[in-house]
Amino acid sequence: MSNNAFVSSDVAISFYNFNPNQTIPFFRNSFHYGQYVQKLKSHTNTNFLVTTNTSKSYVCRLPRIDAKDHFQEQDIIYANACTAHHILCVAPLPCAFDPMSGCSVTEYVKGTAITLNDLQTKPKLLSLLIDTM
Repeated sequence: MSNNAFVSSDVAISFYNFNPNQTIPFFRNSFHYGQYVQKLKSHTNTNFLVTTNTSKSYVCRLPRIDAKDHFQEQDIIYANACTAHHILCVAPLPCAFDPMSGCSVTEYVKGTAITLNDLQTKPKLLSLLIDTM
């Protein structure tokens, strides 16, 4: 099975050692629950795309065990995500944060990543990015 395939949340425990309905308080005992899970590429965290029974999608960001070694403070990262969404309007809606695990949940926004080539060949995009920051 491909590492980025969608699987049911019950099967995800076998493939990824992750079931959002057991791991993430946001999905536990809620009207919406994680139905499908896809592991996403990531460098510093373990990220999953979770699609619910209501067809809404979220990104679950789980810090790796060495996050503190990389000076990642999950509560600060979540607060920054809230600022980026609510004040700067440049990030998806943060939905939940679990201080015990450091896990955060944001709404999934389908898009395309900006590449270095995009910034080099599209000066207006670079200017817009700089103005936003």
